[in-house]
Amino acid sequence: MFAVIGTVTVISVITPWFIIVLVPIIVFYRKQEKFFTKTYRELKRLDSVSRSPIYSMFGETLDGVTTIRAFKASKRLQGKMMRLLNVQQQAYFGTFSAQCWLAVRLEFVGTFIIFLSAFMAVLEHGKYGGDETFAGAAGLSISFALSVTQSLNWSVRMSSDLEADMVSVERISQFIKIEPEGERSRASLVVETN
Repeated sequence: MFAVIGTVTVISVITPWFIIVLVPIIVFYRKQEKFFTKTYRELKRLDSVSRSPIYSMFGETLDGVTTIRAFKASKRLQGKMMRLLNVQQQAYFGTFSAQCWLAVRLEFVGTFIIFLSAFMAVLEHGKYGGDETFAGAAGLSISFALSVTQSLNWSVRMSSDLEADMVSVERISQFIKIEPEGERSRASLVVETN
């Protein structure tokens, strides 16, 4: 985020007219970020919920591998695992598609910043004429603008990942609140076996 702020500051100092067009860019950027963060959080929730049965089944399979072989249930369990993986991959595809959606929009914002930086430098050129100092500053402004796309993408993705990863904390909190099952006594084990 500091890289983005630094880039915008350098461009604004060198070409002050850039500040005027910066406001719509920021509004567009914030709208895209808010929409993506909400969507990404929910998609991440679906992904983690659909991933849990896979881990559970994998652990249970490792624990009961001899029983599975004894009852020749490996084909049935492979089919069940494939169904669970298909469901999980559908959720992951949504997450991946949302990331691509964001990347396209942030590339657009970054490209627009580069265009405006170069365009404002051309407009300011008439004011400074053939001043070599301004030419160097304009080049610095444009080169900073070229790096802004990656910084924009990284900052939004990291803030969204932070919020989406809080889904894990939310799920742990839900598991903590689940009522524990009652203790099994020796008498209940005898009754169940009879």
